[in-house]
Amino acid sequence: MNQQSEKTQTISDVVSIFIHDLEGVKSAEEIACPLIQTLSQNLNEELKVLIEPIIDSNDDSESISIPFDAVKKFRSLRRKNNLAHSAIRQMPRALHVAMVSTFDAFLGNLLRSIFLMKPELINSSQKELTFSDLVQFDSVSRAREHIIEKEIEAFLRNSHADHFKWLENKFEMPLRKDLDSWPNFIEVTQRRNLFVHSDGIVSQQYLDVCREHGVDIGNVAIGDRLHLNADYFSTSYKCLFEIGVKLAHVVWRKHAPDERKKADEELNCVCYELLQIERYDLAHTLLLFATRTLKTYSSELNRRMFVINLAIASKFGEIKGSENYLKKEDWSDCGIQFKLALAVLNEDFSEACEIMQEIGPKGENVKRVAYDIWPLFKEFRNHEKFHTTYKEIYGDDFKVSSLSSDNEMNCD
Repeated sequence: MNQQSEKTQTISDVVSIFIHDLEGVKSAEEIACPLIQTLSQNLNEELKVLIEPIIDSNDDSESISIPFDAVKKFRSLRRKNNLAHSAIRQMPRALHVAMVSTFDAFLGNLLRSIFLMKPELINSSQKELTFSDLVQFDSVSRAREHIIEKEIEAFLRNSHADHFKWLENKFEMPLRKDLDSWPNFIEVTQRRNLFVHSDGIVSQQYLDVCREHGVDIGNVAIGDRLHLNADYFSTSYKCLFEIGVKLAHVVWRKHAPDERKKADEELNCVCYELLQIERYDLAHTLLLFATRTLKTYSSELNRRMFVINLAIASKFGEIKGSENYLKKEDWSDCGIQFKLALAVLNEDFSEACEIMQEIGPKGENVKRVAYDIWPLFKEFRNHEKFHTTYKEIYGDDFKVSSLSSDNEMNCD
């Protein structure tokens, strides 16, 4: 990833960095937490092996008499075991806080990018500059940058709910309408506050804010200590990912309509990457947004790509309705790449093989690498007809390669 100055980041850059960093925190959770669990289990076993032969039990109590030559090892194992238990509790909490912090950094970077792209949005700022402030700047643009930083600092000091109220007022557009994940977002950010300020112990403020925003908190009461597990962490990750990407694209498309082609391509790229790593539910959520919430597109071709990817997410994520997404469209005038996609999604593999033959070895719309890595072909690759047809076209047996950077579906 190119390391650009924060002051020159485009909205595309901001979204890319946000997703990269959020994925980094998610990867840390997937790697570190199981390792700590395994370490704790191993330490428990070592401790058990050490003390089991020397446990003195009777009807009333159980005591341990540690031989002198085993005391040092016992103390070391017990200390490590206690620390491992603490790490099991602390690591997910720390990563949860990091994840919300990543979202907050994204919000600041998104605002900065928009203000620099549309300077008139900052002209109504109430931030004041003293004479001593002014003499530090050699141009109006430098003074504007200073005001932008002050605006962002003030913005980020507010609550997450207030962030969205401010954004809606500033950009004169609804951002929470029909946003089903909003209550989850509020709970995720409020739980982060508990981990930072009260060791995860529920406060009245947590209860009040959650209830105000329709969060189902069940029987949680003041004084309860909240924890989180892998499922909660995954749900939080998907919530922040979804809201961040949606927010950026809604604002981007309103304030830079001339960049709609790039916005369409970037959103399709995000969803495609999610399909590749088999996060079908998240891809499905974003593709529903792309096909239902967004009303205008840079081209009919890009809109249809969203529909195809939505059907892929639905099919392989076992989400009901994939066939309906396709049936609602008129595909009679679509290009050959779409005809291939339709045949594969409808599991008409004989038709798909005929289309592969028609595309041939030098197809411009579907390149050879597409058969290797395009998520569309996940099941098709396992069929004998596919392998036979592939060999007829390319003269080689199909083998999964390491290529992953080509544009598999060239729609130019």
